[in-house]
Amino acid sequence: MSDNLLCEKIDAILDSKKIDQDKIMAGLGKYIYLINKFDDGGVDAEFQRVYNNFFAINAAKGLTEEFKDGYYKYMKKKKADKELALKKVLLHLKELPPNRVEASFGSKLLSMINPEDRPPWDRIVRRNLHELKILEALKVRGIKIPPVANANICDWDVFYVEICKLYKEFVKKRTESREKWMNLFEQIFDQWYSEYFSGNRGGNGEIWKICFTWLRNKRFSKEKMRKSITDVKIIDFILWGRKK
Repeated sequence: MSDNLLCEKIDAILDSKKIDQDKIMAGLGKYIYLINKFDDGGVDAEFQRVYNNFFAINAAKGLTEEFKDGYYKYMKKKKADKELALKKVLLHLKELPPNRVEASFGSKLLSMINPEDRPPWDRIVRRNLHELKILEALKVRGIKIPPVANANICDWDVFYVEICKLYKEFVKKRTESREKWMNLFEQIFDQWYSEYFSGNRGGNGEIWKICFTWLRNKRFSKEKMRKSITDVKIIDFILWGRKK
């Protein structure tokens, strides 16, 4: 697979009318906190609270406390395993009540362990790739697109490998399309830093306080926070931030 699918759709993807910059900025502080706290060895109660909020675990129906406890224990255990495959994650999570195939939460776990190569996958990114006809193009190429409620772990594993390839091949090449994507994100990041991080725009919510207090106490510079966000994660942020 080449990176042409993202390149071909670049103007539609980056349409200013479709990008919700406020949504992306509202998520940046949470993500920067999470990825650095995780790297620092922390999967404590505060980390879990922010993660549950950012990755919508609390919004998922039927997830048990036993599932969440096992999820974070597994995340911590596999922290150094950069080659961990989605198949192994899903097989483990399926053993936890409610014993479902949680493809989205499995991918999000992988995105914390290996942010350089493993993007999160959720219904919002799926919707946007469907709207942009990228999923349709993948299907034409012979790649099976698992239904949302698909319980076949092998199907999800094969599909996720292809999504990872799509993202990585896009960021590897110094194309004009890639530069447009990255330049847009740099503008959003700079605005976030001036308005949210320095300007205190995030408000007084508890999640906001956890993230920004920790980052400030750790004396994170603007440069260090920017380096926390990989090119693969930038692709995800833009796709996740597109409006319906």
